[in-house]
Amino acid sequence: NGPCLEEEGKPTLRLPEHPEEVIERVHRLTKDSMTRDRYTSYIGALYEVVVRGDVSPGIVCDLVNGISCPHKLLRDEAGEQLMQLAHYYPEVAGEFQRIMEQEGEAVRLNLVKAVFKVMPPRTIAINLLFNGLRDQAERVRYFSVDRIRACQLRELLPQLHEQRRVEPNLKMQRFIDFNCAMMTDGFYVEEKDSGDYLVSAALGGGGVLSATVPIDEYSPAKVQETLERLRTNWARLQGKKKD
Repeated sequence: NGPCLEEEGKPTLRLPEHPEEVIERVHRLTKDSMTRDRYTSYIGALYEVVVRGDVSPGIVCDLVNGISCPHKLLRDEAGEQLMQLAHYYPEVAGEFQRIMEQEGEAVRLNLVKAVFKVMPPRTIAINLLFNGLRDQAERVRYFSVDRIRACQLRELLPQLHEQRRVEPNLKMQRFIDFNCAMMTDGFYVEEKDSGDYLVSAALGGGGVLSATVPIDEYSPAKVQETLERLRTNWARLQGKKKD
């Protein structure tokens, strides 16, 4: 029966009863002193927010530092919790803009990548990923494009097309083409260097499955058959997970 944030229409954030439980787990995960110290500060700030509603600048700063934690598991967990907190506290969501404007590439990248399991309020996600789409770092742009598709933020399709027009990297241009097609058409067909074709299907929850169609079998009917098979396989997989 730990502290939690819970409200209809918002993701629930539930914590263990005592922060010491979380800190002990961190100490079991890593011996790195920087990771331990940074995440301990993050956990302290997280409990201050959830238990007392304290979103003072120092607390919010410690919260944001969680996504720069060297340990990936802890960093991802902090990112997911930040997205949840953004639904309850504008002060947390407001930090996203500052991060994208002022923080280093690694922190900007971690923030963008955090828009995955839990999406912040839609307007916040749109603003965050719009900034990421124009980021000077290619990796930040790459994951911004990916998250726009995964979250089905169709409001950003015009910005994706504009970024495709000015994008200097050929690989990124193709990646934008792929994600735009997945959002608008629900599938994408790409010719491989071998001459065969890679058929990809957009699936629920931002998922993607792909299969190769040999060049000598390629036809519109074969593409449709492949798409149906991929979607059937996905539905079967999701059914097994529920069981």
